[in-house]
This record gives sequence, structure tokens and C-alpha cells, in this order.
Amino acid sequence: MLACLNQLLAEITNYEETSTYADVHRVITGLVSSSPLVYTESFGKSEEGRELPLMVISDPRVTTSTAWPRCMKPSRRPKPNAWR
Repeated sequence: MLACLNQLLAEITNYEETSTYADVHRVITGLVSSSPLVYTESFGKSEEGRELPLMVISDPRVTTSTAWPRCMKPSRRPKPNAWR
């Protein structure tokens, strides 16, 4: 089970409060530092100029966002261009 430090504010407050960008960034940073199976990168910027995080947790670990579909079972792979 994940420790409280790896939970979003919404989860901690039983969804009575909304998580902030800083809260999400804290959880992602905690997951990256706690597991070698976590890969993260940015997939763009918000209108406010903040990085939009992309996180993949897989075994074996992927090292690029384009590598993760190859790690999936064939029946679970997304169709080409499904994320565009």
C-alpha cells in the first residue's frame, strides 16, 4: 500500500478537496524516487506554462514514451495513432 506521502490531497481528504499542481508533482516525484519501474516525462505545457506530466509504470521499465506500447500484451496495445 502506498504511504500517505504518495497520495493526492483529494485521496487524503476523501475527495472533499481538490489536488493542486504542486500536490500532483509531489506524488509523481515520490513515485519516481521510490521505484525503478516509474518513467516520467512532459508531454506538453498547460496554458499557464506548467509542464504536463506523463508517467508510465511498467515492468520491464520503459525509458521513452514511445517504448511503452511494446511492453504491453498484444491484445492490450493501443491502436496506432490512438493518442494523437
